[in-house]
Amino acid sequence: MRKRCKKTEASAVIVEKIRPGASTSVAVELPGVYTLKKNIQRYRLELMPQLLTPATMSKLQIPEEVQLMLKGEKFLQFDNESRRSRFLIVSTMENLQRLGSCRIWLSDRTFSSMPKKSSQLYNIHGGITQEDVDTEQVNFRSVPLVYVLTSSKRKTTYKRIMTTLIDLADVYLEQEVFVSDFEMAFIQAVETVFSKVTSHGCYFHFTVFYSPL
Repeated sequence: MRKRCKKTEASAVIVEKIRPGASTSVAVELPGVYTLKKNIQRYRLELMPQLLTPATMSKLQIPEEVQLMLKGEKFLQFDNESRRSRFLIVSTMENLQRLGSCRIWLSDRTFSSMPKKSSQLYNIHGGITQEDVDTEQVNFRSVPLVYVLTSSKRKTTYKRIMTTLIDLADVYLEQEVFVSDFEMAFIQAVETVFSKVTSHGCYFHFTVFYSPL
């Protein structure tokens, strides 16, 4: 069971797989499902202690072991280490190159899942189209490819994020359409870096903003 704990399976899944294979003599000694799940979670915390939430983003420290994917591939692609306008770009080289092949980009940001109100997480999705051979219909799906954590909402920071993406991808990034929420600083930064892009506001954010009180 300790080997399974080192993997990314949910604790409930591990318990479901372990209990049926236990011998009768072992099964009668096993604690309940709830206790087993708690033991797994406790063991994982010993292997990878939870990081303390810093007071500011400039004090955020990221251990090397969480900068990599499970197979050792680099995941934290960039950290500008700025004290005032810090931003981090998280992705894989494969996903960055996939983003370069997408003509439609979509972005969304969240504050609710962030530990500090001053931080925001941007998700950049690539719009991937696939043609169904049987029906000849073109199917569209949005795939998250890049995550950007930043404490700044300035146009200059957003411009640096976009230009850094270009440098990291090492491929030609020139999307035709960029869909985002209605933050003007971000939209202006995108249109400055990608001069040929057509910007569109997200309909969901439009309806939320203009919904009656």
